Amino acid sequence: MRVGEVRRSEVRDAVAAHRAGQREEVRREEAVAGRRLTAAELFELRQQVRGQWTPPAAGALVNSAESQPAERIAPAPPTEARPLTYPSSQRR
Repeated sequence: MRVGEVRRSEVRDAVAAHRAGQREEVRREEAVAGRRLTAAELFELRQQVRGQWTPPAAGALVNSAESQPAERIAPAPPTEARPLTYPSSQRR
């Protein structure tokens, strides 16, 4: 094994251990709650948390992607740009 491969293996092991720890924490929280939340309950909980973090006068969804139409989220199509260099026949 080369040094880079050893380091890569260590990082992978650390990531796997971290993810396993996160999964175990979620399992413990679900056990305390007694069950998993449904999709609707998760949605409602997220909305409540968003409401706590936005100013009351600004509304529930200020500048989030959910509040904007898809046209605003997607990048605008490229406009016709002038070439960076002109053909030699057009140079002065």
